[in-house]
This record gives sequence, C-alpha cells and structure tokens, in this order.
Amino acid sequence: MEFDKLANMARLKIDASKRDRLEKNFQSVINKIDSDLASLGDLNIAPMSSVHEYISNMRNDDVQETNINKVFQNSDEKSRSVKCFIVPKVIS
Repeated sequence: MEFDKLANMARLKIDASKRDRLEKNFQSVINKIDSDLASLGDLNIAPMSSVHEYISNMRNDDVQETNINKVFQNSDEKSRSVKCFIVPKVIS
C-alpha cells in the first residue's frame, strides 16, 4: 500500500520534511513483519472461526407461553391492543 494513501486513511498530516524518513521506517517495519511471517511457514494450523475454544450450547426455540394475553398483562393498553411491545426510541 502506498505510504501517502495509508497516511490519508489514518488521517495523518505528515510534514514533507519528515515524510521520507517515516516512509523508510514504515517500510522497514513492514519488511520485518513479512520476513517473520515467511520464516514461520505453514504450521498446519487449522482455520479458526473463533478465538474461543468452547462450543455454544444452543437451546431449542420452544414456545414457553401460549396465552398471549398473559404475556401482555403487565404492559400498557396500547401494547395490549396491537399485541406487541412498544418501546421508546433509543437512537435518534
């Protein structure tokens, strides 16, 4: 990636007098990372879908309450009339 493009994406303002030195330092860091990764090679590590080793136990999606009026008994009148919970707007 070009240094100027990267600096722009990072919203960095770089003085022209420091630009060449910073680009060389940045390129040396990238080269070091590339060489370190290349020296590792393929370690036969299986791809991961998560960093956690546990498996999430999913519950069955069973209906627990069949009486819809009982579900809405503690809600306001408008919620009961339209059979859904009305909540205040959070994001404006």
